[in-house]
Amino acid sequence: MLLTLFFAITLFSVNCVHAASEEHNLSYSNNSTYVSNAILNNTTQLNAVPDTGNYAAGEPTLPTTYFSIDQIKVTASNVRTYVESQQSLPDRVRIGAATITMPQFLELLTTATIQINNGNNKPIPLRTYCAPSTPSESIIGGLIYKTEYLKIANDIKNYMDTSGKTPDFAYGTSLGTKIRFENLVYMYSMILDYYNTSGNKAAFAAMKPWVAVIYIGPTGLESYLGATANCQSNNPTIIAYANGIVGNTTDPYEKAVKIFNWVRDCVEYSFYYNTTKGALGVLNDGNGNCCDIAHLIVALSRATGLAARYEHGTCNFASGTYGHVWAQIYVGAWFNADGSNNYNEFGVINNWDTSNYIHRGYYASLPF
Repeated sequence: MLLTLFFAITLFSVNCVHAASEEHNLSYSNNSTYVSNAILNNTTQLNAVPDTGNYAAGEPTLPTTYFSIDQIKVTASNVRTYVESQQSLPDRVRIGAATITMPQFLELLTTATIQINNGNNKPIPLRTYCAPSTPSESIIGGLIYKTEYLKIANDIKNYMDTSGKTPDFAYGTSLGTKIRFENLVYMYSMILDYYNTSGNKAAFAAMKPWVAVIYIGPTGLESYLGATANCQSNNPTIIAYANGIVGNTTDPYEKAVKIFNWVRDCVEYSFYYNTTKGALGVLNDGNGNCCDIAHLIVALSRATGLAARYEHGTCNFASGTYGHVWAQIYVGAWFNADGSNNYNEFGVINNWDTSNYIHRGYYASLPF
């Protein structure tokens, strides 16, 4: 039974100032260069670059159980491309003559990230690690700045090198409780891909939940995609607003975040019972109760091709217990989108106690 790794990470705001000027931003858009001889096989093993003997100056030719920083960062570019094109993590990756597991690659990634930051170009030895036992995750989308991703990298490396085990997750990050193993591999692959393609250190890594990274579409969710009487997702005005909000964004998770943030920030909450205005009425008036705000979020989401639904519950607010309705948007999993309060975030409800409420139902069309 593998032990879960707990990290004590100092929290950082996603709005903090960027690091030194020579560093640049890293997003999770796919801008990596795919190496011409990188091929995939049916066992999702990724062949990266051949062993060229490109070691640091002054170093002798080393066994193939050592890899140069250049080899690791080029392989990171290929892993990033694979994840973003295949919506999955490869089982193995080939570097030179060696085929390595993803736990081994995580240790190489974190070690290379640390060494690059320290100006250390020495080759890195390959070690053997057990697979993680039960990866799990609880984060929202956002930025992990350089100070934090370096701290996480050091914690991962120290844990793996001293225990011989692979962490299920990094615990206590600024984006939430934990980032799962697969997303850690993806994060450091993005960081090293950026360094590989730009020559610059990343000021931050733009993250989202792993279920959103590997999201492939709303299969089987057709009932949550259509227009209804109060969710007029096929109305030209709704469609125009939705397109204006998401702009050129193609990533489903980013679309959902933009739609939620726009409604939360631009629509005022008004108290009254049940549906009165519907999505179009809220757009016209600029305000609505929880039902009508949910109608607008659901309509805008469906207008951009995202599956969305309603949840109804009896919820405990600071002022008392009330019936309440909020939207949920599907991007690999159902994410809460309660736009009735400015303290809420996409995927996170802060204005009532989500640990203690009575669930009343999910709806494709709100019946009241």
